[in-house]
Amino acid sequence: MPTNRNRRSSLLSGALQIKEQPKMSFVRTFLITVTSIRYRLFRSIVTLGVITVAVAFLMNILTESLIKKSTISRTEEMLEKYRLAVKWASRLSIPDAVGEILSQLARTQRDGPVYMEFLKMGGFSENGMQIYYNDAKESAGYLNFFKGLDYSRRRRLCS
Repeated sequence: MPTNRNRRSSLLSGALQIKEQPKMSFVRTFLITVTSIRYRLFRSIVTLGVITVAVAFLMNILTESLIKKSTISRTEEMLEKYRLAVKWASRLSIPDAVGEILSQLARTQRDGPVYMEFLKMGGFSENGMQIYYNDAKESAGYLNFFKGLDYSRRRRLCS
């Protein structure tokens, strides 16, 4: 019986011995081939199924994302209209306090929608609205100062 050392030395020296190979019948070869084809076909079908499920999952996620973005943008547009309607309904039914009106005007930007609303609804000229806007900013500063005071400091100011 040859040892590992003998095999290595025979391989290194170039003397490779090939033994007699068994002969298989045509039927046996055909069966092995058909079995191999079935096995590979099954593996291919499983791989195709996994890829199909992965693509379906990806498309589901992508479609859901697109629908969500579209729904959010349309919902925000509708909500903005409803908020404006509620705002006007509350203004017409219960007017804001003077301090709140001054604060709203002081918080707005010149040429913003609230500023333009005050300009049109108040019947001011451009110059008159600018004076009123500056006075509102100054008044809002005073109102914020008084809101920040605690009870004892307010009491001392009044006495």
